[in-house]
Amino acid sequence: MKNRINVRAVLLNIIYTTCFTSLCVIDQIMGSRDGWAQFIARNCTGFFIAAICFTGYKLKDFLRPIYAVWTGLVALCAPVAIYWGNRYYPYKGQWVTAVINICIYGYLVIRIIKK
Repeated sequence: MKNRINVRAVLLNIIYTTCFTSLCVIDQIMGSRDGWAQFIARNCTGFFIAAICFTGYKLKDFLRPIYAVWTGLVALCAPVAIYWGNRYYPYKGQWVTAVINICIYGYLVIRIIKK
């Protein structure tokens, strides 16, 4: 009898390991650095938490017209928001990561509401 490798389990293991390791690195940065590095690191936690949340869904869950509308909105508004923030906000890296977090979490909010 052949041993079969569960590709999904291996992929989830890699995602979880990467995310939790990254969260540990962010925790280290928060404790040892100050200023702009902390601001960016704090916002990057959202990327990794979102990655963990997304593993609970299948790709076909996101293939609906509402997600295409959100993607279009993100494609139009995110560059404008990033440009505005880089011009008028003193902490540019924090602003960019916040905009990316809003874009990513929009998909999760839509998924929760439409479920």
